[in-house]
Amino acid sequence: KYRLIMQRITMDYHYQAKMDVEAQFDVSGEWLEKMIINPLQGNEKAIVECEVKIYDLAGNHICTGFVTWQIKWWEQVKTKV
Repeated sequence: KYRLIMQRITMDYHYQAKMDVEAQFDVSGEWLEKMIINPLQGNEKAIVECEVKIYDLAGNHICTGFVTWQIKWWEQVKTKV
């Protein structure tokens, strides 16, 4: 249904990673309605910044990523031929 483009990513580092890490970002139906579905009703695109927390397997908060996404309905995407 949607075309997503990563517009920007920035990272704030808090702790040195010395083992595998896992990224965490939670989305609820309410968040989707508020941040994506409702804004797309009256606009061509929605711009959403997501805060992604990264932890190592020991639970240390390694870094926080801020990812900005541009989201459009696929039917509104204009491509050059």
